[in-house]
Amino acid sequence: MPTSTGLTHVNRGQMDMKSASCLINSISRFIHLVSCQTFKPMPTQNDYRNMVGSLKLLKQVLDEVVDHKVPSDEILFKECEELDVAVNEAREFMENWCPKMSKICSILWSQPLLIKIQSSSLEICRIIGRLSQSSPSTSSLTAVQLCMQELQCLELERLSEHIEEALRSQQDEIVPPTGHLIKIIESLSLTSNQELLKESVAVEKERMKVQVNKIKGKLDQINQVVVLISNIRDCMVKSDRFKAISGVPIPPYFRCPLSLELMLDPVIVASGQTYERASIQKWLDHGLNICPKTHQTAHTHKSHSELHC
Repeated sequence: MPTSTGLTHVNRGQMDMKSASCLINSISRFIHLVSCQTFKPMPTQNDYRNMVGSLKLLKQVLDEVVDHKVPSDEILFKECEELDVAVNEAREFMENWCPKMSKICSILWSQPLLIKIQSSSLEICRIIGRLSQSSPSTSSLTAVQLCMQELQCLELERLSEHIEEALRSQQDEIVPPTGHLIKIIESLSLTSNQELLKESVAVEKERMKVQVNKIKGKLDQINQVVVLISNIRDCMVKSDRFKAISGVPIPPYFRCPLSLELMLDPVIVASGQTYERASIQKWLDHGLNICPKTHQTAHTHKSHSELHC
């Protein structure tokens, strides 16, 4: 009859193998989702696709762990559990993503997950590599080395770091460095007035959604993203990304705060701010009943037709 110590060891081993098996299943689901995606790619789509190759190799390594070709290790399986969480969160984000979502928020919420997947995968490979040295199977060590090479060569875009740095600057009441702003503008193709307006609408919708769900930390972050978009607009005006008319520069106060284009049909909203009629109408048509600049709540009894010159 086995001793209680023996039973504990067996049960622990079963639990350990279960965490590795769960991770293998999660990786398989992640790979399947990315491989089958056919709709318009999200901002981090290339990073997702590049991650697939590395995860395929990691899955092969984990298969050998489950097949007991590599000794079990508590630290290894704890790392597997953490990676499992990150892989599932990244997959769920991709499943829930839609083209109308904010590009900036998409980067902020998905890219750190991919960076976590890369770092955790590398750590798992290091642990398995160490354990494989005491294993008679040389195939395990070879698979680990191949996977590590793939992960180390994997270059994620890391645009989230530029965005996070810009948000940190804003929290210190400092205008983000122009270099960070231009990197964000160019990487997310926010160079046209229509794209900038779409992003503004998308961020505001995310803000309203988070506000309803009362997610405090996320609301603070989105409020900072709103400020970031304002700084992006200022940066675009200063860098003359919008052409002058007949060679004559457009004064900032003649530009619509939403589209940054010359206001040909300016209207004043209840907050006292002036916008190009077509731009603010698009904003209101999306059900956003607040002033884009001041974020003052509009009176619900007022209709869009009450905009006045």
